[in-house]
Amino acid sequence: MIDGAEIPNFNWHNLNNVITHSGGILIGITQYLLYMKLLTLLENSKHLNHSSDVYGIEMHVVPNPPAEGFDDLVYSVDVSIDIKQYETFTENAGESIRSILQDIHSLLVVNYKVESGFISFINFTINDRLNEGGSRILIGRLSDLLNYSREIVIGIDTPEEDIDILVNTVKKINFPSGKECMTRLKKDHTILKGATSKLDVKDINVELSFTYSGNSVRLSSIGQVQLGSLPEGMDEEELGLQLSRKLKPYKIRPQINSGPVIGTTPL
Repeated sequence: MIDGAEIPNFNWHNLNNVITHSGGILIGITQYLLYMKLLTLLENSKHLNHSSDVYGIEMHVVPNPPAEGFDDLVYSVDVSIDIKQYETFTENAGESIRSILQDIHSLLVVNYKVESGFISFINFTINDRLNEGGSRILIGRLSDLLNYSREIVIGIDTPEEDIDILVNTVKKINFPSGKECMTRLKKDHTILKGATSKLDVKDINVELSFTYSGNSVRLSSIGQVQLGSLPEGMDEEELGLQLSRKLKPYKIRPQINSGPVIGTTPL
């Protein structure tokens, strides 16, 4: 009890065991203080979002304790970017990424009211969700677009220096045009519809994925099929393998009822 209130979810029995078996109360106090510090940090995690004409940002932020010998917090960030204007983004990917990183920095500073520390990107994916129609273009991870092998980190007090370094490493990629992507999506949707015509299909969506090789982009697709019921005597894995053989020539990997994708490497 602290000021008459019980600490939620804290295992007092384990703490007592630590104190008893260690022969010293300091170890128990240390565990308690560590628990309280981690609890405070987790309670300070936030979901943040921002929208512009060209892109939308959704991110989950978790503050981490400072590294040993340092005072500044590290904010671990999981980011998903939804590109609303594909051509605008791909025509000048470097400046688009600069704008996205600046907005991420501003979002974090405003919501956490901080002037120092670091933003560390643990995940950073870029998609075009096609106006939430179900199908999407998976452009890839930020690291796919950079000639940069180190951990992607931005200093909160001097963001422009770090952002400049990252933007200067953006590859000059020959992205497929928006028209080419839409043509491929429609074609793959038609192929999937034909391949599943004898099944009890509720919905079909296509995820068009970019695979990068130097400055070029190779396209492959995941065919996401939602079924009302499975054929008699067949499970999802068997059906997926059967479909994968039909779809392999078209570079489409099936995914049945949100299960595993059959064929983990783009064809």
